[in-house]
Amino acid sequence: MLDIFETLVAFDTTTPDQSGCLDWIANFLIDLDFDIEWLNAGTIRNLYATKRFGSQPICLFAGHTDTVSVGQSDHWFHNPHEMHRRDDKLIARGAVDMKGAIAAILEAYRTAVKSPACSFGILLTANEEGYANGLGTEHAVSVLKKRHEPIDWVINGEPTSQTQIGDCIKLARRGSLSAEITIHGKQGHVAYPELAINPNRHMLDFLTHCSQMPWGQSQASDSGKTSLQVVSLTSGTGFDNVIPAQATCLLNWRYTVDLNVSELTAWVEAQLNGLNIPYAIDWRHSAKPYQALPGPLLKKLTQILADKNIPSVISSSGGTSDARYLIDLTDNLVELGLIHQTAHQVNEYTTLEYLTTLSEIYSAILNQ
Repeated sequence: MLDIFETLVAFDTTTPDQSGCLDWIANFLIDLDFDIEWLNAGTIRNLYATKRFGSQPICLFAGHTDTVSVGQSDHWFHNPHEMHRRDDKLIARGAVDMKGAIAAILEAYRTAVKSPACSFGILLTANEEGYANGLGTEHAVSVLKKRHEPIDWVINGEPTSQTQIGDCIKLARRGSLSAEITIHGKQGHVAYPELAINPNRHMLDFLTHCSQMPWGQSQASDSGKTSLQVVSLTSGTGFDNVIPAQATCLLNWRYTVDLNVSELTAWVEAQLNGLNIPYAIDWRHSAKPYQALPGPLLKKLTQILADKNIPSVISSSGGTSDARYLIDLTDNLVELGLIHQTAHQVNEYTTLEYLTTLSEIYSAILNQ
């Protein structure tokens, strides 16, 4: 498997470039008798490959080959696009997120038994880390859904593990909703506040109302809690004797499937209207939440982990993922990948032990 991993990380696939990585994977799969199909949209490449065993439904592995940028290149121990060994660490950009998981599933395919428990499917996009604008996994899923592709199970290989491979499974993710709000007041001298309108006072009143709402009262099992964070506050003129003309805040809600977005936006705008002062608001709905079912795939996975003496929990923590699109194919979906601790960091790394364990888990799902 190390040969696969080393080859994958050698491709500079800073989003949205794929730099030949998907082509290499396609050729690897062709050698294993997979059928290859490209579900490209615009400039984004999406690889879909299957190996069917009779009428067995497909167990689909989904992921992405693109990575975030290397960041501070001079802080890396070595060229980030070459695998570098340091003690037991395998260091490279994309090692964790998520070329390591792709290497693990490719090894599972390479060593699969002749009569597995399902047909094999793999869906990889070259744009998950950036702004795919509906051209990545979302587009590919829409194509597969329209033609009623027989996909029963989906494994999303995002790095979900915390301290041990398999110790955290994601069955749900929260959505992401942001609002940039600007309250317009009237600039004036701080010594004559009656001649000005201080937008900061109104902003504080508004944020106080928001903070008192029970955003954390989620009723959806395994989907975590809705939370509100004040991401930024901007105001002032740079002078301590001037009441500013406006104040701006950026808010973000990470919300669960049980929260009604329309009701939330209406409530927020009602609070702003109640201030009786001009304002502007820009809503950005960047990700919807999803909630998979605790069905046969989860049951099988938890048994595999139990057999390996790996205690696991179900969580919805962390950022968004393409599973919010994959859920449209089947409710039998889990997210399971490598340990996420160094994802997107300088000197991102995994280990051969982690890769081997993950590949063994994937193999057990396919073969048992």
